[in-house]
Amino acid sequence: MCLSYLIKEINEYREKKKLVFFIGAGVSKISEYPSWAELVLSMADEIGYDSYIIDKDGKPRLSSEEFLKIPQMYYNKKGKDEYLKKVKSQLDVKREPNDIHKLIMKLNPYHLLTTNYDDLLEQTANIFSVNYSVINDDSKVSDAQTQRYILKVHGDFEKDNFVLKEKDYLDYEENYKLIDNVMKTIIASNMVVFIGYQLNDYNIKLILNWVQNVQKDSFIEPVFIYTDPEPLDEVSIQYYEKRRLRIICANEICQNGSYYDRYKAVLDKIITYKDTPNDITAESAINYIYNKLLPLDEIMYLRAKDFVGLFDGYKVNKTNVISNNGNKECIFEKLFDAYRHKDNLLPETIEKINYIIKRINNSGIIGWSLENETYSDVTHLNINNEWFYGNYVEIKNHLTQYGDSIKDLYNKAYDLCMLGHINESYNLYINLLDKCKKQQKWIYYYLVQANLKFLNMAIEQIKRKSSGFVGVIYFGQELNLFSEELLKNVELVQPFSDLPARIQRYDFLKILSSNNYYSEDIAKLYVENYEIAKDITNNSVQIIGPASYDYSEITMIDAIKFTYDNKLIFSLFSEHKNFIKITMATYLKGKYARMSIDCDETNHIKERKFEIDFYDILLIIENYKLSEFVVLEKDVDLKMFEINESEIRNFEEYIMKMMSYYRENFSGRLNNDETIMYIMIKEKIDVMCYLGNYFIKNKEVIFKLVEFMLFALPLKGFDYNIRLICLDKIVINNNNVLDIEIIKIIEKFLFEKVKFCIEHSNRRLLENWKDTIKNYSEWINYYDNEYKSDILSDFCSVKEYSKENKEFLSNLNLILKDEAIIK
Repeated sequence: MCLSYLIKEINEYREKKKLVFFIGAGVSKISEYPSWAELVLSMADEIGYDSYIIDKDGKPRLSSEEFLKIPQMYYNKKGKDEYLKKVKSQLDVKREPNDIHKLIMKLNPYHLLTTNYDDLLEQTANIFSVNYSVINDDSKVSDAQTQRYILKVHGDFEKDNFVLKEKDYLDYEENYKLIDNVMKTIIASNMVVFIGYQLNDYNIKLILNWVQNVQKDSFIEPVFIYTDPEPLDEVSIQYYEKRRLRIICANEICQNGSYYDRYKAVLDKIITYKDTPNDITAESAINYIYNKLLPLDEIMYLRAKDFVGLFDGYKVNKTNVISNNGNKECIFEKLFDAYRHKDNLLPETIEKINYIIKRINNSGIIGWSLENETYSDVTHLNINNEWFYGNYVEIKNHLTQYGDSIKDLYNKAYDLCMLGHINESYNLYINLLDKCKKQQKWIYYYLVQANLKFLNMAIEQIKRKSSGFVGVIYFGQELNLFSEELLKNVELVQPFSDLPARIQRYDFLKILSSNNYYSEDIAKLYVENYEIAKDITNNSVQIIGPASYDYSEITMIDAIKFTYDNKLIFSLFSEHKNFIKITMATYLKGKYARMSIDCDETNHIKERKFEIDFYDILLIIENYKLSEFVVLEKDVDLKMFEINESEIRNFEEYIMKMMSYYRENFSGRLNNDETIMYIMIKEKIDVMCYLGNYFIKNKEVIFKLVEFMLFALPLKGFDYNIRLICLDKIVINNNNVLDIEIIKIIEKFLFEKVKFCIEHSNRRLLENWKDTIKNYSEWINYYDNEYKSDILSDFCSVKEYSKENKEFLSNLNLILKDEAIIK
């Protein structure tokens, strides 16, 4: 069997968390632990047994049978007490773990099996802070605190319960039933590597016989590390391979030295294994990259650091460009050479290349820095999520078009949630779990569980806004929006650590079950925020080249695409929003400070302009509350940023679409799902209206937005003073000219409110509205002091009003004709 293949296979099982080491006396001997042979020979001398063979060097050689027979004879002759005293006097001694123990632990075996009696493995596990349950007796099996074991199959001296003499072996399955079952289960389902044994060891023979009798062809063939100085001949290798034992001969790696040197050479070779093609050709590079990416086909988008983490020896810089980290031969260079000339390749190779390029385009990678050039022919798609763009009508229409594939059902469950149909979404996710399990779609299975966790968070968040006193404040009554069954059952069903090992190898997925998804990134951002604030104070803003805030923006975009493209409900929650807000504040402040530097001919600094685009606007709308954006506005003047006409048109279309959706869905009495949806989008509608007054130029859109703000939006979260600020921004954006159409809209608003207040006249109603009426009248007069309202003048003149009503109507005086002024 090829050495490199065996080492590759060991590492594959290591990644799957199915690697087990079975450790014999040879490893403990390096720590100068007394050997079994020394004990047995000492027993033989005491009882006068001398029938063993003497080799050519005059040393006694015990057979496998004698290793068991002599301790039995000693026990029979001396009795139990003398036997225990003899064994413990020689073997129950303290020693320190050696480097071989530590190298084994570096491979992070899931279980450790041993026939040794010492505690060297336990000591080593403590050094590496790995929590194994030590099982040295049947009574310990049911008390195991962890799922990873140090299984001492021959017991130890803790309870004077150990296997050494012949009868112990003969009665083993009876006296150690549970340990025997655990051992067989582990061997049957894991890759076992034997180290520290001789090939003729009695224990090896027993295990191989059991494996052959019980497991037949279904078990994972174990590996034996052979460290004797004499090379193993081909006939012997074939003999053991026929017995289903594969052998790594240490002398293929280390021809000289001690047993320690040979153990170390083999383990070092396994530890330093790199999963890259030995001979890098275009074909091997393409196959290697393709096989790495294919198992992640269910992930729609990979962040740059997750993508590059799949390939040994490569890294990404701060701009998400891959470098080969000094490798002379680069798999990506081979890939791109083939891509440029793919017309000359076989169809199946072209298909693999196209798949790879598609996955690259759906990742955070933006290029490759190779030895001779930088390759950046990557066409990144926009965020692939209709929710992000407010395409709710399209999402709703698409619900009926989904099929019954796992991918379709996963997307449908997400869409249902994002439309407010949380009860239906929950039930679909639950049904998907069983379907994913049956089809072994484990990544979808985990993503579904992650979304169930996020769904639980969404339910708690919406309950806080709709129940109890808060519900009465916002909706006039306490609302019960979710079924009782759903409230009982929502939870994360299975943690990441319980998933199949081949999924657990992708560590980046683990963060989805964490409550600190962005903790590392946010810590860096706080440092960058501090540095930017300090630079602004000291007037030392970076002028030349990319600044740290540029890199933060790249990280943010990568994280956003991972969340949205993979349809993760996580985008709704404060941790995600806080990360976006902190990042945006960081790079907007940095860019604004750079644009604010005085530029003239004497300081040789060129004026610098930065752009803001539709995506920046959408990110603010999606992640900021209005009060939070007002705080940002104090530090950053968005009018300083340039925005091109196409980006403005995109934003104007978005505003028209959102206003239309809001009017059509939230104008009447709302059912439960509509109420949930209203809660989910109300805050971003507020921010959209506020931002609209910064950027929109189309007169029709401006007029419709003003009308929407005054007539469609409820008061909560967007009071009439804020709406006046928005109107100010519109006028400022229009060179301080107040358009007559806007006056007419405000006039209509004032008429409706005044008419309502007079017709339903009571002191509290008049008191509540008088300041708003006065402020809007003054606002019109401030921008156009010649304007007088016909409709309001007529209303005030039509009849004689009570003193209280007259006082209220007098707030309109600045925009009334002379004959209608209330005195």
